[in-house]
Amino acid sequence: MGFMGFWCACVKHAKVGGSEFANNWTWLIGVPVVAGLATGISGRENVTVTGYAIADGMLAAVGAFLITWGLYFLYRFVHSPVELFNEQKIRADGLQAAREPNLRLHFNPMDQGFLHQTPTAIGRVLMIRVLPTCNADIPHCRGQLLMVWKWVKSQWIRTQMDEAFDLKWSLQHKDDIRELTLRPEVRQFLDVAVVADQRKHIEPAIFIRSNRAIATFAEGQPHTGST
Repeated sequence: MGFMGFWCACVKHAKVGGSEFANNWTWLIGVPVVAGLATGISGRENVTVTGYAIADGMLAAVGAFLITWGLYFLYRFVHSPVELFNEQKIRADGLQAAREPNLRLHFNPMDQGFLHQTPTAIGRVLMIRVLPTCNADIPHCRGQLLMVWKWVKSQWIRTQMDEAFDLKWSLQHKDDIRELTLRPEVRQFLDVAVVADQRKHIEPAIFIRSNRAIATFAEGQPHTGST
């Protein structure tokens, strides 16, 4: 927007609501001003504009309306640059927020997608998954298990398993660790933990079985956290 375009926008902004304001407040603003001017003029000399009382009264009413509208316009015009700036800033902030991906992780045990049973050659496996959601496409997204807490004596205790382990996206090959594009309209689950029939306890759904991870999950039922 150029210099002239900006001030034209200020004029358009200042005119909004002027007629309604003048209709409602002419009696308080315009009429006293016109009455004062008429009294001042008639006090010095007996003059009329048209020579007819009715026509003079109509002109006085129009003048009162225009004075009220003009004062409203002037007030709005002076404040228009600040108001236009604030409107544009709010609009720009809203567009920026809409474009920024808002990533959240969800877990709903009542939804079978989060607790998915899969038959294997060695028995059934229960996959525990989380669902990332977003309001815009997020490319090059991958999941990692960053740390593990364990519930001990009514409180969460951070375990020694604090390294980053890659996690697998659902419906991918077991050895396929890839980056995906998350989309708002697509449910793409992330495998976080697994419970196998033969072991009967929860384990992280990771492929590198470090001694630290084995020791952590062998001690009890930990709480896993992912990102």
